Amino acid sequence: MDSKSTTSMINIDDIIQEANTNGLTPQLISLLKELRPYFKDVIKDPLVTKLLRMSYQHIEKTGGYKIKMLSKVEEEIDENGEPIPVVESGEPATEVEEFVYMMELMKKADHHLNREELSEIRDMFKASGQK
Repeated sequence: MDSKSTTSMINIDDIIQEANTNGLTPQLISLLKELRPYFKDVIKDPLVTKLLRMSYQHIEKTGGYKIKMLSKVEEEIDENGEPIPVVESGEPATEVEEFVYMMELMKKADHHLNREELSEIRDMFKASGQK
């Protein structure tokens, strides 16, 4: 692991700790804003850079994190191609849990499955009107 990755993981971990401890606070927004230039200029990852910006703008605008990756319901299809009603089990994820999940994906943003989910999150932001 190179020093760039270590530095970014420390920052991401700080953001995760802030979210878990205090929620979606102005301090969290500041941490996201501080981390963004690192991914833009050093790591040069446009997807993560965009998600960091979209996240803090979304939290500022809505006062929360409304993107539901963990709580989304996938529609299942039966052998005849008909939709099957899906019953969710357990409690839906909280806004903080949803946000922390995205941040955890960013820790290993180069992994193809994480990248795929991060792209889905970006698309969810766009679908909600975020640019």
